[in-house]
Amino acid sequence: MSDNPEDLYPPRPGGLVDTARKTKAAQESAARDQAEKDAAAKPRKTKPVTVKIRQPNLFGAKTINLAEGQSTMAMPADPNRKRGKLNLLTASASVLIARDRSSADMGSGYTLMSGQPPEEFEHTREVWVNNPSNSTSIQVSVYTESYDQE
Repeated sequence: MSDNPEDLYPPRPGGLVDTARKTKAAQESAARDQAEKDAAAKPRKTKPVTVKIRQPNLFGAKTINLAEGQSTMAMPADPNRKRGKLNLLTASASVLIARDRSSADMGSGYTLMSGQPPEEFEHTREVWVNNPSNSTSIQVSVYTESYDQE
């Protein structure tokens, strides 16, 4: 036989000892559940952000004729412009692409040779072109895509 008094005298169901043990067990279980709940990651409450994807819906196209040594603005500064492209149309020629008039007149910038793919820009600043040749005029095609002004 065992020396444990519980074995000799078990608590009476529904009695004071039984009720106290059940109450204590229920409280411990509730405390464990609350600790687990507190430790679990809580989802952040965020409001959905409405996103409207805008596509450029305006376009411009023009061809610029540049005489020998001439500089001109191909694309003015436009905060609504999405992209622009420059293409040299004259065979066996080159055009200088610059960010401002002084750079274009000084001959500093990017040289686009005939036969190269069109040069594409995705910025809103102005773009200048210069004909570095002293003997032939050239043609440059300009294409732009812009958003509506809101």
